[in-house]
Amino acid sequence: MSWRRRFGCGILRHERLLWAVLAVLCLASVAALPRLRLAFGFKGVMRQTHPDRVRLEAYEREFQLGDTLFVYFHGPGLFTPRGLRAVRDLSGRIERTEGVQRVFSAADIAGPAVKDDHLRLVRLLGADTLSSEKATREALAAPPFTDRWFGFLYDRPLTVLTMIVRPAGEFEDPRRQVGLLENIERQLAAFSSETGISYELNGLFYLNAEMIRSTFRDQGKLTLLGIGLLIACFWGLFGSLLLAVAVMAVLGVSILLAFGSMVLLGVPLNGLSGNLPVLTLVNGLEDVVHLLVLFFATRARAGARRSAASCARECVVPNFLTSLTTFGALIVTGATDMVLLQSFGWAIIIGVIVEYGVAIVFLPLVLARLPVTTEGALYYRLEGALRRKWLEPWFRLIKSRTNLLFWSALACALVLYGAQQRINSNWYRYFIERHPVTRTLGFLDKHDFPVSTIDCTIPVGLRFDELQTHPEVARDLERVAEAIRKLPGVVGVWSLADLKDWVDSRLDRVVFDPGLEERWKRARREAFYRQYWEAGAIDEYYSASGRKLRIAVATRLEDALGMQELGERIVAAVRPLTLQRLRGDQLAISGTMAYWSAIMGYVSTTFFTNVFYSVSFIFLVFLWVTRSPAVSGLAMIPNVLPIFVMFSSAKLLGYEINESFCVLDSLAIGNSVNDTIHYIFHVDANVRRGRPLPEALKRAFEEVGCAMVISSLLVAIGFLSCLGAEGVPVILSGVYMGIACVVAVAFDVFHHPAMLLRLGRWPR
Repeated sequence: MSWRRRFGCGILRHERLLWAVLAVLCLASVAALPRLRLAFGFKGVMRQTHPDRVRLEAYEREFQLGDTLFVYFHGPGLFTPRGLRAVRDLSGRIERTEGVQRVFSAADIAGPAVKDDHLRLVRLLGADTLSSEKATREALAAPPFTDRWFGFLYDRPLTVLTMIVRPAGEFEDPRRQVGLLENIERQLAAFSSETGISYELNGLFYLNAEMIRSTFRDQGKLTLLGIGLLIACFWGLFGSLLLAVAVMAVLGVSILLAFGSMVLLGVPLNGLSGNLPVLTLVNGLEDVVHLLVLFFATRARAGARRSAASCARECVVPNFLTSLTTFGALIVTGATDMVLLQSFGWAIIIGVIVEYGVAIVFLPLVLARLPVTTEGALYYRLEGALRRKWLEPWFRLIKSRTNLLFWSALACALVLYGAQQRINSNWYRYFIERHPVTRTLGFLDKHDFPVSTIDCTIPVGLRFDELQTHPEVARDLERVAEAIRKLPGVVGVWSLADLKDWVDSRLDRVVFDPGLEERWKRARREAFYRQYWEAGAIDEYYSASGRKLRIAVATRLEDALGMQELGERIVAAVRPLTLQRLRGDQLAISGTMAYWSAIMGYVSTTFFTNVFYSVSFIFLVFLWVTRSPAVSGLAMIPNVLPIFVMFSSAKLLGYEINESFCVLDSLAIGNSVNDTIHYIFHVDANVRRGRPLPEALKRAFEEVGCAMVISSLLVAIGFLSCLGAEGVPVILSGVYMGIACVVAVAFDVFHHPAMLLRLGRWPR
């Protein structure tokens, strides 16, 4: 007795034990779900020890920066004293919230005041000013509100005020990040209901938290939507709701066990994982369809239990190979430095492995006990129509030279058209149009606020107290800012010079006791700057540890390549400047923009590496199955084309390809190869029975052609459930993968057999 026959009989012999093991594993997975590790956030895209991530973290420590939450308060007109007082009071309440380090807004701008010839910091919009409507309007009509920080802390009409919330430290547990945001949102909602002042949220802290919330909402919603769609499809195809529910229950158990396995292996859930349950679901569809077809094809003559053993025996190898090719296509992501892609790839791999084991063992056991009949079902009517009406026209078509030329030309066109795509990313447009994040972007654009900031650093080599004695530094910074402001895409430029210039303008108005010596006046001024330093107002623009200056360039650009190109133009504009104290050639792009550029550069490299290794692995699998390099090479053609199908689809829809393609390309290859493996297995079996190659090709298509087409269409429908997502990358991945599945099966049906027929030989 062969091992495959022993396997088929073994699952029936140990049925009770297997069900008991499955029940224990399901309970363990349910218990483990709260321990599922979460890994979200922009910084966590790369591994902790990656040089670019280390540089980003060092930069944030130097300038006391980190993920920030921006709150934009929008009043019906010019802010009144009452509104400003309410914002100031809210600022204090939020600053006392656990997890918040500092809150700053236009109501917190501090200026100098003299008391006994000593300078001290006082709020420009302090209690005395806000107690009078007239005094408030005079303050808003004077600097800094008339000529400083508009577009950053407020807009020109002074109808929008910005509150900057800096959380305390890193949030290793994303649940804490979401909890802090929800706490702040509750306070903002109460504030808005009391004052009638609306608000909008933005910032990297907000984007990360919304990604977490959307991912979890998407997972539940897309899983239910996908299961609902596929139950309807199986019900329509096989005429039994009970059968459809049973099939989806088996695949649903695969999803649960996959999450439990992720907990066991320490694989985290991340921002790309919103469609992970859907991917696990659809990866098993083709295997399930072939199992069902084999089971019902033999049940009438062999009985339910023997048919269950038979379908398990016949599918154990081809289904293993389909899972193996998907596994091999995605295993390459494990070698990347991009933790985001690595974790996502491993999660899909775990899902594929678990799904294979559950489906090949438990679906036959379920089928053996289901009291359903499928006579006259739509699937069998389609299969009968294939044999009676479509088989001969199909065979004549693949023998036609015109058919081969058409599909070959289409393949070349897809390669040429799709290869023009470029890799880009836009985290700011991660969400659908009706999502609050997207609405905030429209609000910022309407009120001329920047969307993002490009941080530049330049060494100064001076201590903070020395900076006060070198006015040429401020002049150099002004020259640098002037050169940068001329560049297209730049909204504003802020540096230490802006703060110092404003402070100096305020100090010029200060009147000391006429008898005070000049050296004491100078000391008072230096002490005043020290107050700003101690209050943290200068930390963002000067690094004491690195003795560097930061220049913040605000822009409305959102995409990675656009900002990267602007960063290059900034460096090119500053490099030739002749400066007194600073050196233009030492200016560097730093912070999140430098990190994002490094990520996208790594994505571009990783993309091609992943494709190469995925194709190589699958080619070796084909070579092992067919023992022919020529046959294996032809089999790869319809399975590499889905990549270019996705590229072309993105281009036609007006999108560029994003970082998720580093996984999608491998997943597309791994999915499309399933049909090819089943077809090749049947061709090989017919050749071994002594049939000539043309007859073997025809007979194999008669046996599995309907299952190939139906299963691929089911996979495409499963992917289309991603249309219900909140994340644009998840939606697009579903669209691209759905189109790729349909085109891949078309090439498998019309192009691949035609090429094999022209090859004219098959290894025996």
